Amino acid sequence: MARHLILHAGMPRAGSSSLQEVLFHYRDRLEAQGLLYPALGPDVLGTADDTQRYNHRALQRSARFPWRWRSFNRFHDDIARQMAASAAPKVILSYEGWWEPANIPGLARSVKRITAGAACDTAEIAVIARDPVSFLRSIYKLDVLYGRTSDLLADYWPRQLSDPRLRYSTIAAAYARHLPEARLNIMSFDRLSEGGRFAGQFMAALGEDGILTRAALQTLEAHHYWGGDLFSDASVSMALFAVRHMGLRRFRQKRKIISERISRLVQNPDFADELKALVIPLDQSSAHAIEQASRAEAEPFFRQHLQMDYRRATCIGDEAGTQSLIVADSALGRALITSLETLG
Repeated sequence: MARHLILHAGMPRAGSSSLQEVLFHYRDRLEAQGLLYPALGPDVLGTADDTQRYNHRALQRSARFPWRWRSFNRFHDDIARQMAASAAPKVILSYEGWWEPANIPGLARSVKRITAGAACDTAEIAVIARDPVSFLRSIYKLDVLYGRTSDLLADYWPRQLSDPRLRYSTIAAAYARHLPEARLNIMSFDRLSEGGRFAGQFMAALGEDGILTRAALQTLEAHHYWGGDLFSDASVSMALFAVRHMGLRRFRQKRKIISERISRLVQNPDFADELKALVIPLDQSSAHAIEQASRAEAEPFFRQHLQMDYRRATCIGDEAGTQSLIVADSALGRALITSLETLG
């Protein structure tokens, strides 16, 4: 049987978690339609927590130098066994960390070990590319929500221009060098997001158009990631308020419960007007500076792989103005402080 291996390698903040949830939770139905998504069980991984199982992070961690030989062999051989036992002609592995340059040699080691136990005829590296401007803005939101920064976006992004994940052309060249047998399939995050069919359009880009419908998963054609609302400007603004009120260390200790309380406040109609006014803009001059700083890496990448002009790919939009900060004596500020003070 001819078998095709798909390596979904990110980018980070480009829908990876949303896709992994679909692939993991509905893997039996998808396998029946010819697409296998192997998952490491708790007997191999040592945990029953689905959030540690729905992507293939464990493969990458075990493939780093110095290698964790026992874990490396156990994890990869388990994947190979699942592939050998399945009749599905396509296999997909997914981890957004494979977009990072330092992790690409580990990806190559993983592929070598897995395919030694379950032969594959062809392979492709599937990447969903997000432009530097929207990537940095999204990473900022993530770092606020995880208590890794208390800065405003204007102070944050200049320090992130050295992020190795912005080395688009270098990363593409590294894939070609370490995995020369794999075809590079680059997709645009913005294009996949058009029309509310992110998961369905991703499958179509892999040559599996309609697989979700055939698997009786029609609603997932327009899959909505559960964490999407948490990344809204209003939610991130409230998290930034909490970080500054509590301090980074204390916020990280209570992050999960704070996120739950923020989610409840977002749904409270009493704060609708205040929440609507909370914005995290990136002005045009900042977007232009990011574009210029990343041009040498991003422009040839976008032109070659997406047939897109880089200037048109950069998402500036009509955002302007100053990042909103919640005032402590506002109704929303008082509600946040009251909620935070009851954490103990």
